[in-house]
Amino acid sequence: MSAPAPPLDEALHRALREHQAGRLEAADRLYREILDRVPDHADALHLLGCLYLQRGQAAAGGALIERAVAQAPDQPAYHNNLGLAYKDTGRPADAAAAFRQAVTLAPDYAQALVNLGAALTLCGDHHSAIEAMERAVALSPASAEAQNELGHALAEAGRRHEAVAAFRRALELDPNLAPAHNNMGNLLRLLQRPAEAVAAYQAALKIDGSVAHYHANLGGAYFESGQLEAAWDAYQQALARARALPEALNGLGVLLHKRGDYEQAVARYREALKADPRHVDALNNLGNSLKMIGRFEEAVGHYREALSIKPAHADAQFNLGMALYREEDLEPAAADLEAALAAQPEHENARFFLGTIRNQQGRVEESLDHFAALARLPRPTDHLVDSWRYAWGHRGANTRFLVQRFEVLEQGFRLARPEGLVLEFGVLFGASLRFIAGLTDQEVHGFDSFSGLPEAWGNKPAGFYTTGGALPEVAPNARLHAGYFEDTLAPFAAQHPGPVRFMNVDCDLYSSTRTIFEVFGPRIGPGTVIVFDEYLCNPDWREDEFRAFQEAVVRHGWTYEYLAFNLQGKQASVRITG
Repeated sequence: MSAPAPPLDEALHRALREHQAGRLEAADRLYREILDRVPDHADALHLLGCLYLQRGQAAAGGALIERAVAQAPDQPAYHNNLGLAYKDTGRPADAAAAFRQAVTLAPDYAQALVNLGAALTLCGDHHSAIEAMERAVALSPASAEAQNELGHALAEAGRRHEAVAAFRRALELDPNLAPAHNNMGNLLRLLQRPAEAVAAYQAALKIDGSVAHYHANLGGAYFESGQLEAAWDAYQQALARARALPEALNGLGVLLHKRGDYEQAVARYREALKADPRHVDALNNLGNSLKMIGRFEEAVGHYREALSIKPAHADAQFNLGMALYREEDLEPAAADLEAALAAQPEHENARFFLGTIRNQQGRVEESLDHFAALARLPRPTDHLVDSWRYAWGHRGANTRFLVQRFEVLEQGFRLARPEGLVLEFGVLFGASLRFIAGLTDQEVHGFDSFSGLPEAWGNKPAGFYTTGGALPEVAPNARLHAGYFEDTLAPFAAQHPGPVRFMNVDCDLYSSTRTIFEVFGPRIGPGTVIVFDEYLCNPDWREDEFRAFQEAVVRHGWTYEYLAFNLQGKQASVRITG
């Protein structure tokens, strides 16, 4: 004969002891033995469901806890853990309903309030989320987790400075709360303080280096602070821990886009979307890369798909508007920029470009209203309106206003004199040099140190835009000349006589641009086209490439016409006329 089964209470206590000790297999077996005897035993169903949640099997765990709730609907803990299962299976609205029921049954259940706030944040109900979090904090003022989740809700609601205070309070209560360091990093990035964000993510990783999301977020902060190789390494670290993490794949796509490798960027975004078809940032970025390789209809489709998932995604709405920008019919672009502003009234680019469009349409009062609203934003924007007024005031009868970088290069090359040197200054990852080389069979020459800026420029330190010394892949008819301009330009000019046909100036700095004109100024004459990549729209644009060119105009007595402006790309294209 087999030994008699222990009483149910004793069996449940044995199972719970195994569970709490982390011996999940033994606990699983013991819970199932109870359920074999009493299939609807509410506590066993609930605890076995919680065990499945610990294993990452949220759907199976949720099904068990639903059965427990059916047997004992008055147990607040059951509803709370059911909400966790729903949240982990992508059902935030159901999760919020479950957490709300837990709070209804136990109004002082602080953890359920924290969970309710987190679920409501996912649902986009930021006001209710903050209310729930504030109740949780009032009940548990020493809870670092509650302060952290309150900070997250405040950040999502756009109350960023209050969010900073909440995260700081959380970290005062528990300096080792890794999620609070991570959330602080996310917020610092939104506040455009990437160097501080890097430090916050590093603090989170020092506490728990196993979390893939922390590595991916660190990659984003490195990218925003110009540390591109470090960003690449951080994303790879994330993928080593979670092979299909959408945030890391999306980040790699952004890096590849920055390098000009648009096809590979598209591939990474598609991988991210295979892992998460509703990843709106990957959809938006996929549109950006497709647009760069001329696949406009596909780009528009992906922007619209992103907006179908998140209608208030202001960046996707803005990008859709700029993809639809056509000089002959500006209203479709304007409509999307209006929608972007409805979603995010402080969206700087949407406000600025809608102002320029209304100006182009002759709706001057509306244009002035948008520029006035731009001036009220917390960040300085005078340089944007100054750039537009310069461009609009210096347009000629045939000047075009474009929004695609390569379209400006193609137009400029097509309208340049038929013979002479073709040059690019500032190659970086080679995207524009490859494009220019594809427009001609003649040799094109690219100059770059490949070690970054030789001096600080704006808020970018010396060394920003480095490739780490690596030379990019270029077309067979392209030649690279590595080194600082003062070392490479004069020797090249001595060996390559003749006029300049076309040059793309993308070196940002006044000093570097001045060096270009000191060496090649005598070779520039009627028919030469010069495309500048940072001519306007930067805070100090009048002191950079613009200043160097205007000084060269005076020095050499040139006359010129503007062929095109691309204010989104900060480009201007000029043709020397005399």
